[in-house]
Amino acid sequence: MMKASESLGNLPPRAPKAGDLICYRYVWVNRNFARTPNHADKVRPVLVLHREPIGAGLFQITLLAISTKKQREPDKGLAVPHTERLRAGLKERSWVVTTGANQVTWPSPLFEPFSPPPGNAGAYARFSPTFFAHVAQVVSQNIADAEVEKQRKLKRLLR
Repeated sequence: MMKASESLGNLPPRAPKAGDLICYRYVWVNRNFARTPNHADKVRPVLVLHREPIGAGLFQITLLAISTKKQREPDKGLAVPHTERLRAGLKERSWVVTTGANQVTWPSPLFEPFSPPPGNAGAYARFSPTFFAHVAQVVSQNIADAEVEKQRKLKRLLR
């Protein structure tokens, strides 16, 4: 594990917080878990869903992928509204994938800077608090739905 004091190139000194966007070598949940993030398909923008301190200058970060491909099932991805895309500096139509997340440690060389759009005073791009709250609510509902389905399957198996 990398120490918080080690140099990470041009990453901002502040760890991203919930609602921030940054670039990361995201590994999809349905991929082979033996693969490491170093073997991700590409660096992509991600939304920080949650940040938890785990030590001096270290954080556990929960990330949701942002994709330019519409999700096949509407409840698995939220379309990023045009105004949110502009606010965040996303150039193409985009969806926040709400059914899988990566949990990683910050800082890490697997992160890359995400340039905020011109006029943004912060180190990171951000979605509005309203859109972020909507994303968090959808993710929470997806987790609850998955747990209900898991319990339903378990009951069928135990019959």
